[in-house]
Amino acid sequence: MQHPRISIILLALLVAACSLTVSTPTAHAQPRNEPQRITPPQPSKEEDPSFVAQAFVLLVIAAAAIGANMIPSKRGHQD
Repeated sequence: MQHPRISIILLALLVAACSLTVSTPTAHAQPRNEPQRITPPQPSKEEDPSFVAQAFVLLVIAAAAIGANMIPSKRGHQD
């Protein structure tokens, strides 16, 4: 014998599934009056990065490389 709560839950799920199936609108196809020509979007003009921004990035990269090389190695006297 099933528990009454299980049968109520199953009935509620069945009603919910049926109502969603019946009440969902159907998809409408596009009208076939005349074919539409689809064109790809035109890209916008790319902005060139400024000289100052390029110089700053170069300076940061160079400083990081020089700073990494300035760290002393931890080699012992037996190497």
